[in-house]
Amino acid sequence: MRQRVALVSNTGWNILNFRMNLAQALIDRGFDVHAVGTADGSDSGIRAAGVTWHDWNLTRRSINPLSELDAMRSLDAVYRKIKPDLVHHFTVKPVLYGTTVARMRKIPAVVNSVTGLPYFLLSQPNSGIRSVARDAALKWYAWALSGNDVCPMFQNPDDLDVIASSNQQVRRQAISTRGSGVDLAKFRVITEESAAPEELVVTFVGRLIKEKGIFEFVEAARMVLSQTTRPVRFVVCGDVDIGNRSAVSPETMSEWKSVRGLEFPGHVDDMKRVLEQSHLVVLPSYREGTPRALLEAAACGLPIITTDVPGCREVVIDRENGLLVPAKDPVALAAAILELINDWSLIRKFGRAGRVRIHSLFDEQLVIDKTLDVYSRMLGEKRQAKAA
Repeated sequence: MRQRVALVSNTGWNILNFRMNLAQALIDRGFDVHAVGTADGSDSGIRAAGVTWHDWNLTRRSINPLSELDAMRSLDAVYRKIKPDLVHHFTVKPVLYGTTVARMRKIPAVVNSVTGLPYFLLSQPNSGIRSVARDAALKWYAWALSGNDVCPMFQNPDDLDVIASSNQQVRRQAISTRGSGVDLAKFRVITEESAAPEELVVTFVGRLIKEKGIFEFVEAARMVLSQTTRPVRFVVCGDVDIGNRSAVSPETMSEWKSVRGLEFPGHVDDMKRVLEQSHLVVLPSYREGTPRALLEAAACGLPIITTDVPGCREVVIDRENGLLVPAKDPVALAAAILELINDWSLIRKFGRAGRVRIHSLFDEQLVIDKTLDVYSRMLGEKRQAKAA
């Protein structure tokens, strides 16, 4: 009988956009591959690849205890149906809820990918109740990321330090990867223009939530547009994430769309085409796992401006393949954008260096190979335990 692997995320979109090459590698090796997530219209693309899809009744923004218990019961029903040999969880609630359910179901092999930590876990609580809740969440995380049945995978060392502060066993077990990697066969270097084009395009790619730095991006764009006579367009690719508490409000979006020089095409499926039309990619995020948007941009030979925070600084070396600026600082961000749009030779230099860095460190195949090695080890230990 083929071994069953379940890939579990908070959305089908996450699996369709970030995990399908891993799923295909598993199928090629004879695994029975299942995907679990909230229904968001991505399931047809997942099924078309030969992966069995399962709806998970999860409300991403909920903190209602009853709703969260329902989510765990829903996931339990899915695991009872699949009977997986190994489950691989991505994102916060799948790691916490999925590990809890997997242990209840005695699923012997659990892989947990930390693709970024929730902000409440990183903030300094201003009340006794919040402090207790934060400590409890940190201990739950440490519990979910340690034990003989679990392999934790971290995308950057800063997140590992946070969790290991509560449980050093996590550090001893942890496997490090360079994010989820990038498909270098798909995202190829863009042909360089010897001279600066008449109009430059500065692109933001990400969910329109506060923590991605979208407010700082818009404010910086306004500053740049008021300070330069150079033709420049600021393009925001991403939807308002209605499942997130810090999503941009409809009123704010309406006001932003009235700003001349700012464009909001919304969610874009063909990121390769977007990057081919861009000259500079900006992501002023507050914290990341390792942002795929920056990896794809650098793979295409584009320079990057991002924040000097965990995850982002894994991709960019300041003044080598881009510029790092402080988080939550639109003035510094505007200054960095102005520096690059006025120096085409620097744009080209950073772009070339970024492609070299991505090719040597962030090839998606390296991450897939390491992940498959983890699966093989854990499933091999399971077979040995059964034989004994």
